[in-house]
Amino acid sequence: MMNNYYAIKFSEESFSYLDQTKLPLQEVYIKTDDYERIATAIERLELRGAPLILFAVSASDDSVVTAEDNEIRRITQELKIPHAEFVAARAAVRDRLAVLRREPRPAPTG
Repeated sequence: MMNNYYAIKFSEESFSYLDQTKLPLQEVYIKTDDYERIATAIERLELRGAPLILFAVSASDDSVVTAEDNEIRRITQELKIPHAEFVAARAAVRDRLAVLRREPRPAPTG
């Protein structure tokens, strides 16, 4: 077993996630840069929480613009994810962004 557990991890060149269908017997991480593989992982329930993940990626620049919101909705519809899950994820990310805007940011070093 690995020591550093994570559910998802982003880097500039790829996305990796813990295959939740293998738990608790195995700890298997999948690394990909293919959005179709990620969609398949969501459909197979290897990766859960798709709307929240999509909004988190979108909010990485501290905002979610309307075009991103619309695209996430289209993706969740295509994956047959309930609308309520989409709405809940959008609300959670908006709440977190509001908190981040109120928190003082650390000064850059260097």
